Amino acid sequence: MPSLQEVLAYAERAGLAPWRATDWFHEMEGCGWLDYKHRPIVKWRSVLDRLRVKWEADGRPCNRQHRLPPRPGGGRPAGGRDREDRQERKGA
Repeated sequence: MPSLQEVLAYAERAGLAPWRATDWFHEMEGCGWLDYKHRPIVKWRSVLDRLRVKWEADGRPCNRQHRLPPRPGGGRPAGGRDREDRQERKGA
């Protein structure tokens, strides 16, 4: 399997952000270089190319923190419904 330096060098040539390539490398290291169906990764460059295509389709997010900001008041309660939601269901 490749080293982090090999992945970063290939990612630079392919146009993939270094943070995304590093994140992918550590994910692969953590799962033993298996894909989502638990098959061994044979051609890692092809997998990294596919990751780049998906990343571009997502709008090339600039960092890992691609989340919505928290709602005012701390968000929804544990049940997943607000008081207003419950009142609407009751017809109030």
